[in-house]
Amino acid sequence: MKTILELYDTGKDLLRGHSEGAIEARVLLCKSLAMEAEKFYAEGDTKVTRGEERRYLRLVAKRLSGVPLSYLTNEKEFWSLRFDVCRGVLIPRPETELIVEKVVELASSGAKTKSEESGGIQSKKSVKSANRKKTGTSKIKNTLIADIGTGSGNIAIALAEELPAAQIVATDVSKTALKVARMNARKLGASHVIFPQGSLFAPLDRFKLSGRCDFIVSNPPYVSQDEWETLQPEVRGFEPKRALVPGKTGLEFIRKLVKGAPSYLKSGGYLVFEIGFDQKEDVLCLLNTSNDWKNVQCFDDLSSIPRAIVAKM
Repeated sequence: MKTILELYDTGKDLLRGHSEGAIEARVLLCKSLAMEAEKFYAEGDTKVTRGEERRYLRLVAKRLSGVPLSYLTNEKEFWSLRFDVCRGVLIPRPETELIVEKVVELASSGAKTKSEESGGIQSKKSVKSANRKKTGTSKIKNTLIADIGTGSGNIAIALAEELPAAQIVATDVSKTALKVARMNARKLGASHVIFPQGSLFAPLDRFKLSGRCDFIVSNPPYVSQDEWETLQPEVRGFEPKRALVPGKTGLEFIRKLVKGAPSYLKSGGYLVFEIGFDQKEDVLCLLNTSNDWKNVQCFDDLSSIPRAIVAKM
């Protein structure tokens, strides 16, 4: 029988064609052995059973066939939180954390501490530490946030982590996504977030939220049909198309979001959403030609790609 490190070497060799093959081999081995990552090297000389070896090699084979790593481990980290994911639910991306950052900055802007006024918000760590000091303020306590198309619940639950006194309604049309989102909320202690099912703003009508939201946030589907055909096979073959592609141009959902959001936002409320890498000019034109919005801004992600739109009512 092989040791843990010997089996790891086998997996690493099989996954050598992947850019992060060594990391993936270790992650899958920890998954198959139900082992925490910090114990991996400390227990490297431990022998594995034949069953454990077969289970690991099946996971490696699935990864080689194109199954995304997150669907094999059934989890993905977002905002330093571990979210459960599965087939039928979009895998959270790190660039979407920018949406959370912007909402936290705006929700906290009326109750800045002296340290924030002098240094600003520089990172997720400082965002978190700053907001833990301010969660009792009335501005944050009265904040109502609607997350449209929540998927795994990653944006809504990350916001609940940072703004625990806020009221958050997270919607999705997919029953599968909402089942996973509710499970994540329970696991991560965000039981106060509610997850009604429905398309776009229909669930907000049921809760009579017309004109009451401080924020409407979304990571909408924005991939065009032509772009879909160029995506990696592991995306096209496994992730839910309707969570990525709203129609031919990729702007169909965003147009509905921009048109419908004013009915549910307070005066002075914010629409904050993610866009595709080549959509900045079209989206800014859409917002700036409407009388509903002012102070429209676009923010780049860490790869200097236009990613987050913030528009004020």
